[in-house]
Amino acid sequence: MVAAALGPATMPSVAQTFTLTVPNCAPTRGNSVINLSATPETGWSSVRTYFRTAGSPEFYYVEMRSAGRGKYWAALPRPEGSTTSVEVQMAVRDVDGKETRTPIQKVPVTTSCSLSLTPEQNGYAQNLVVGETVPSQAGQVVAGFLCEGVISRIDARGNLKPDDSCRRILMAEAAAAVDEENRRRLLPLIILGGGGVALIKHKEPPEASQPRP
Repeated sequence: MVAAALGPATMPSVAQTFTLTVPNCAPTRGNSVINLSATPETGWSSVRTYFRTAGSPEFYYVEMRSAGRGKYWAALPRPEGSTTSVEVQMAVRDVDGKETRTPIQKVPVTTSCSLSLTPEQNGYAQNLVVGETVPSQAGQVVAGFLCEGVISRIDARGNLKPDDSCRRILMAEAAAAVDEENRRRLLPLIILGGGGVALIKHKEPPEASQPRP
């Protein structure tokens, strides 16, 4: 694991410290989990993970979940096969609206990477709500990532809505899979009955027995 710490900054009588922990790798077409430790433990209005495929100009984000005692985590969408690395950054905002961000960390994406998610993390990864940071991201799939698990989007103005782009893609993929399965099932019938010739071999009747003399 790779950790990056930001701090200390100052609040009235309390020091802020944030430690970001990212995995050594992210699996191609698989989810990965990001962790953050924050001090003080409470008093934050939002804790987010910003992410993007390396080379992309704009970030997306997901809200992190609290694990108690100042610990937070979030699962990222699944990178596409062409995505070679992902950049992540934490943003923590206090009740007064002041935001603090950690340095950007880069996570390589490889086919050999294998990460295990807990049942809770896996459930989170299957119901992702992805936030947009610029208006041009509206109506587009999350650049560099697969649609699997992404169900909703928060646009740049803060409005929550279903991810219609991903829904259309997933429905088309499901329909294509059904068509392919039906094609495989019908292929033998087409070969036999769809203008082809099926040869059926009938058994010859047995010879009549000769009468005994």
